[in-house]
Amino acid sequence: VDIGGELCPPSVGCREAGPLSVEVLIPRDSQHPGAGTAIIDGALSENFLMELDSLWRRLPLARKEKASPTERAYFADTLGWGAR
Repeated sequence: VDIGGELCPPSVGCREAGPLSVEVLIPRDSQHPGAGTAIIDGALSENFLMELDSLWRRLPLARKEKASPTERAYFADTLGWGAR
């Protein structure tokens, strides 16, 4: 599947997403720090999300630089696997 010049593995199904829905949670013109926050559903296929989850589970966790409940892992997408 061609995604803007980069190849998408056929098993991922990058173009097989469902109907798109967008729910704006905080309007863009709000003075809130989270202005523009939205939920976008249906933009990515279930297969792509499963592949992304599988990748994340295989990545080593980054060293914590500060106290945080969040676990971070980094992936350099040099081949454009996740890019569109």
